[in-house]
Amino acid sequence: MPIKMKRTTKRAIKEFADNPKATCREVAKKCGITKSAADNIRFKYKSEISKERNRMKTHEVEPQMELDLSQFPTVDAVEQKLQRAPRMTVDNVVDERAITYGKFEELAEVSQRFKDSLHYFLITRNKYLAPDQQEAMELIFHKFARVVNGDPDHIDNWKDIAGYATLVADRLEGNPR
Repeated sequence: MPIKMKRTTKRAIKEFADNPKATCREVAKKCGITKSAADNIRFKYKSEISKERNRMKTHEVEPQMELDLSQFPTVDAVEQKLQRAPRMTVDNVVDERAITYGKFEELAEVSQRFKDSLHYFLITRNKYLAPDQQEAMELIFHKFARVVNGDPDHIDNWKDIAGYATLVADRLEGNPR
């Protein structure tokens, strides 16, 4: 079928070719189109339906592309890998975060001080932030606290800071996400 046509039209042509005795109503129902659309397709694409029917009779079906799945792991291989992987417990996660960001109590103190100063200056200057602006600033302050209290070279914090600022900037440019 070298003519460019919609996918539903192609499906209807194939359905008419596969089932020569099918009514337009049956084809319409199977292909998710109206009966009048099926009527139009049967009339307009008579030659394509006939060619498709002949191709099927002579087994001149277009070759299907085969996928080489050898490069992908089998389900068994993935399951084995998961079984060998160490289980992440809450304790493991908390211990890992403490190594990267410092003790939570100290991190919380720095983060709350940053946020308190934000709220103080907004109030004393009679400023209002949109919810996304305030949330972004508070999250950025949390990331600042992680930098101050923990590993300043942990790149995720810096990327997150840029990301939160970008979200607000995008919204202000009319491209919210």
